[in-house]
Amino acid sequence: MRLANKLHVGSRIFSMSWDEYYRSIQKDEIHTFKGRIELLNTAQSYFKHRNHFCSMEEIQRRELAGVASLKQSCSHIDWGWFGSMKGSGKFQNRINENDTYISQALDAIPMQGHVCKADYKGYVDLFKQAFPDGGAGVAITSRLLAMKRPDCFVCLDKPNLSKLCDAIGVSKSVSVETYWDKIVERIHESVWYSSEMPKNDIESSAWRGRVAMIDAIFLEAP
Repeated sequence: MRLANKLHVGSRIFSMSWDEYYRSIQKDEIHTFKGRIELLNTAQSYFKHRNHFCSMEEIQRRELAGVASLKQSCSHIDWGWFGSMKGSGKFQNRINENDTYISQALDAIPMQGHVCKADYKGYVDLFKQAFPDGGAGVAITSRLLAMKRPDCFVCLDKPNLSKLCDAIGVSKSVSVETYWDKIVERIHESVWYSSEMPKNDIESSAWRGRVAMIDAIFLEAP
Protein backbone atom coordinates (compact mmCIF):
# COMPACT_ATOMS: atom_id res chain seq x y z
CA MET A 1 0.00 0.00 0.00
CA ARG A 2 1.32 3.43 -0.91
CA LEU A 3 1.93 5.84 1.94
CA ALA A 4 -0.68 8.26 0.58
CA ASN A 5 -3.36 5.63 1.21
CA LYS A 6 -2.41 5.43 4.87
CA LEU A 7 -2.68 9.14 5.54
CA HIS A 8 -5.20 10.85 7.77
CA VAL A 9 -8.54 10.50 5.97
CA GLY A 10 -9.93 13.71 7.47
CA SER A 11 -7.16 15.95 6.19
CA ARG A 12 -7.33 17.89 2.94
CA ILE A 13 -3.68 18.86 2.97
CA PHE A 14 -2.53 15.85 0.94
CA SER A 15 -5.08 16.02 -1.87
CA MET A 16 -4.79 19.76 -2.50
CA SER A 17 -3.70 20.79 -5.96
CA TRP A 18 -0.90 23.35 -6.16
CA ASP A 19 -3.44 26.13 -6.81
CA GLU A 20 -5.40 25.18 -3.69
CA TYR A 21 -2.28 24.92 -1.57
CA TYR A 22 -0.95 28.24 -2.88
CA ARG A 23 -4.18 29.98 -1.92
CA SER A 24 -4.02 28.41 1.55
CA ILE A 25 -0.49 29.56 2.35
CA GLN A 26 -1.38 33.07 1.26
CA LYS A 27 -4.07 33.24 3.96
CA ASP A 28 -1.50 33.77 6.70
CA GLU A 29 -3.36 35.08 9.75
CA ILE A 30 -0.26 35.57 11.91
CA HIS A 31 2.58 36.66 9.60
CA THR A 32 2.52 37.92 6.03
CA PHE A 33 2.86 35.89 2.86
CA LYS A 34 5.24 38.35 1.19
CA GLY A 35 7.32 38.56 4.36
CA ARG A 36 7.71 34.81 4.46
CA ILE A 37 8.76 34.70 0.81
CA GLU A 38 11.31 37.46 1.39
CA LEU A 39 12.77 35.60 4.36
CA LEU A 40 13.16 32.34 2.42
CA ASN A 41 14.63 34.10 -0.61
CA THR A 42 17.14 35.91 1.60
CA ALA A 43 18.08 32.66 3.34
CA GLN A 44 18.66 31.03 -0.03
CA SER A 45 20.89 33.90 -1.11
CA TYR A 46 23.05 33.41 1.99
CA PHE A 47 23.62 29.75 1.16
CA LYS A 48 24.27 30.45 -2.51
CA HIS A 49 26.86 33.16 -1.90
CA ARG A 50 28.77 31.23 0.77
CA ASN A 51 30.12 27.74 0.28
CA HIS A 52 29.65 26.77 3.92
CA PHE A 53 27.58 27.88 6.92
CA CYS A 54 30.79 28.52 8.86
CA SER A 55 31.91 30.99 6.16
CA MET A 56 28.92 33.25 6.72
CA GLU A 57 28.98 36.34 8.88
CA GLU A 58 27.87 35.81 12.47
CA ILE A 59 24.67 37.80 12.01
CA GLN A 60 23.76 35.72 8.96
CA ARG A 61 24.25 32.50 10.91
CA ARG A 62 22.13 33.89 13.74
CA GLU A 63 19.41 34.91 11.31
CA LEU A 64 19.28 31.50 9.66
CA ALA A 65 19.21 29.85 13.08
CA GLY A 66 16.22 31.96 14.13
CA VAL A 67 18.01 33.51 17.12
CA ALA A 68 18.62 37.04 15.80
CA SER A 69 16.44 39.87 17.07
CA LEU A 70 15.14 42.60 14.79
CA LYS A 71 17.65 45.01 16.32
CA GLN A 72 20.53 42.65 15.58
CA SER A 73 19.43 41.81 12.06
CA CYS A 74 21.04 43.55 9.12
CA SER A 75 17.63 43.71 7.43
CA HIS A 76 14.02 44.46 8.36
CA ILE A 77 13.14 40.76 8.20
CA ASP A 78 11.80 39.06 11.31
CA TRP A 79 13.93 35.93 11.43
CA GLY A 80 11.77 34.46 14.17
CA TRP A 81 9.29 33.40 11.52
CA PHE A 82 9.44 29.69 10.56
CA GLY A 83 10.43 28.87 14.11
CA SER A 84 11.98 31.24 16.63
CA MET A 85 14.84 29.55 18.45
CA LYS A 86 15.65 32.46 20.77
CA GLY A 87 14.75 30.35 23.80
CA SER A 88 17.36 27.69 23.01
CA GLY A 89 20.46 28.79 24.90
CA LYS A 90 22.65 25.86 23.87
CA PHE A 91 21.79 26.37 20.21
CA GLN A 92 22.57 30.08 20.40
CA ASN A 93 25.93 29.31 21.99
CA ARG A 94 26.85 26.85 19.25
CA ILE A 95 25.84 29.33 16.55
CA ASN A 96 27.81 32.14 18.20
CA GLU A 97 30.84 29.86 18.55
CA ASN A 98 30.49 28.86 14.88
CA ASP A 99 30.60 25.19 15.80
CA THR A 100 32.13 23.32 12.89
CA TYR A 101 29.83 20.31 13.27
CA ILE A 102 26.78 22.43 12.45
CA SER A 103 28.40 23.63 9.24
CA GLN A 104 29.51 20.10 8.33
CA ALA A 105 26.00 18.85 9.00
CA LEU A 106 24.50 21.37 6.60
CA ASP A 107 27.09 20.37 4.00
CA ALA A 108 25.53 16.88 4.08
CA ILE A 109 22.34 18.32 2.58
CA PRO A 110 22.67 19.13 -1.14
CA MET A 111 21.78 22.66 -2.16
CA GLN A 112 19.82 21.42 -5.16
CA GLY A 113 18.26 18.20 -6.38
CA HIS A 114 16.90 15.20 -4.55
CA VAL A 115 17.35 14.87 -0.80
CA CYS A 116 17.14 11.31 0.53
CA LYS A 117 16.86 9.79 3.98
CA ALA A 118 20.58 8.97 3.98
CA ASP A 119 21.36 12.67 3.47
CA TYR A 120 19.14 13.52 6.42
CA LYS A 121 20.76 10.85 8.60
CA GLY A 122 24.20 12.19 7.71
CA TYR A 123 23.05 15.66 8.70
CA VAL A 124 21.64 14.47 12.03
CA ASP A 125 24.73 12.42 12.93
CA LEU A 126 26.96 15.47 12.45
CA PHE A 127 24.53 17.94 13.99
CA LYS A 128 24.32 15.91 17.19
CA GLN A 129 28.09 16.08 17.59
CA ALA A 130 27.71 19.81 18.23
CA PHE A 131 25.68 18.86 21.32
CA PRO A 132 27.67 16.17 23.15
CA ASP A 133 25.73 16.86 26.34
CA GLY A 134 22.32 16.66 24.60
CA GLY A 135 19.92 19.33 23.46
CA ALA A 136 19.72 18.64 19.71
CA GLY A 137 15.94 18.55 19.59
CA VAL A 138 13.75 18.39 16.51
CA ALA A 139 12.95 22.12 16.51
CA ILE A 140 16.52 23.41 16.20
CA THR A 141 17.49 20.49 13.97
CA SER A 142 14.70 21.17 11.48
CA ARG A 143 15.00 24.97 11.60
CA LEU A 144 18.29 25.05 9.69
CA LEU A 145 17.05 22.38 7.29
CA ALA A 146 14.02 24.52 6.45
CA MET A 147 16.29 27.47 5.74
CA LYS A 148 18.64 25.57 3.41
CA ARG A 149 16.03 23.39 1.68
CA PRO A 150 12.57 24.90 2.23
CA ASP A 151 11.37 22.81 -0.69
CA CYS A 152 11.99 19.66 1.38
CA PHE A 153 11.77 20.51 5.09
CA VAL A 154 9.55 22.37 7.57
CA CYS A 155 10.67 23.62 10.95
CA LEU A 156 8.67 21.56 13.42
CA ASP A 157 8.29 23.41 16.70
CA LYS A 158 5.73 23.98 19.44
CA PRO A 159 3.56 26.57 17.59
CA ASN A 160 2.84 24.27 14.62
CA LEU A 161 3.40 20.79 16.10
CA SER A 162 -0.14 20.04 17.26
CA LYS A 163 -2.10 21.08 14.17
CA LEU A 164 0.43 19.73 11.70
CA CYS A 165 0.65 16.33 13.35
CA ASP A 166 -3.14 16.12 13.62
CA ALA A 167 -3.50 16.98 9.93
CA ILE A 168 -1.14 14.26 8.75
CA GLY A 169 -2.29 11.69 11.27
CA VAL A 170 0.81 11.13 13.40
CA SER A 171 1.44 11.35 17.11
CA LYS A 172 2.92 14.56 18.47
CA SER A 173 5.91 12.68 19.86
CA VAL A 174 8.12 13.44 16.86
CA SER A 175 11.84 13.10 17.52
CA VAL A 176 14.89 13.83 15.39
CA GLU A 177 15.02 10.11 14.62
CA THR A 178 11.37 9.93 13.46
CA TYR A 179 11.07 13.37 11.80
CA TRP A 180 11.92 12.05 8.33
CA ASP A 181 9.45 9.15 8.38
CA LYS A 182 6.62 10.90 10.20
CA ILE A 183 6.83 14.39 8.70
CA VAL A 184 9.02 14.64 5.60
CA GLU A 185 7.97 11.47 3.79
CA ARG A 186 4.29 12.11 4.42
CA ILE A 187 4.37 15.70 3.23
CA HIS A 188 6.28 14.65 0.12
CA GLU A 189 3.36 12.37 -0.80
CA SER A 190 1.06 15.39 -1.21
CA VAL A 191 -0.33 16.25 -4.62
CA TRP A 192 0.88 19.85 -4.41
CA TYR A 193 4.40 18.79 -3.50
CA SER A 194 4.87 16.97 -6.81
CA SER A 195 3.43 19.79 -8.91
CA GLU A 196 5.46 21.53 -11.60
CA MET A 197 7.10 24.85 -10.74
CA PRO A 198 4.88 27.80 -11.74
CA LYS A 199 6.21 30.45 -14.10
CA ASN A 200 5.06 33.48 -12.10
CA ASP A 201 7.98 34.90 -10.05
CA ILE A 202 6.40 35.15 -6.60
CA GLU A 203 4.45 31.93 -7.06
CA SER A 204 7.60 30.10 -8.12
CA SER A 205 9.32 31.44 -5.00
CA ALA A 206 6.52 29.97 -2.91
CA TRP A 207 6.90 26.66 -4.77
CA ARG A 208 10.64 26.59 -4.03
CA GLY A 209 9.76 27.01 -0.35
CA ARG A 210 6.60 24.93 -0.46
CA VAL A 211 7.33 22.57 2.44
CA ALA A 212 8.55 25.25 4.83
CA MET A 213 5.52 27.35 3.87
CA ILE A 214 3.14 24.75 5.32
CA ASP A 215 3.89 26.54 8.59
CA ALA A 216 1.58 29.33 7.39
CA ILE A 217 -1.36 26.91 7.50
CA PHE A 218 -0.74 25.21 10.82
CA LEU A 219 0.96 27.88 12.95
CA GLU A 220 -0.95 28.68 16.14
CA ALA A 221 -0.90 32.18 17.59
CA PRO A 222 1.10 32.49 20.84
